[in-house]
Amino acid sequence: MKPNKLTPNTNLRWESSRMILPEWRQKWLERQAEHVKEAPPMLDEQLFAEYGEHLQQSLATGNPVDVTYWDSGHFYTFSGAVTAITKQQKTIRLASANDRLDVPLEHIKAVTRPGSSEV
Repeated sequence: MKPNKLTPNTNLRWESSRMILPEWRQKWLERQAEHVKEAPPMLDEQLFAEYGEHLQQSLATGNPVDVTYWDSGHFYTFSGAVTAITKQQKTIRLASANDRLDVPLEHIKAVTRPGSSEV
């Protein structure tokens, strides 16, 4: 006998109800993306002071640095020279050949020289 939807102990009974609405799928994908996000960095004072020295040096000399920063749950790296440090707004302005970026100081995770792992 061939199993049908009413056959006990078969999964065919619920086979026709396996569907997902587009709204449910979108919410599920958003929930999955929320689980991937990371928390903002927490730097100790000594490391923060060391990064501050490197940023000041880049501001004075114009040498580029790689700044790893947090934005909306993800970490990004921007390579460029520091053009301004605003103490009132607590941000740094980085500029490369074709782009410019303002980064809040509390979102900085690491500052390195281009092509190296440590400054």
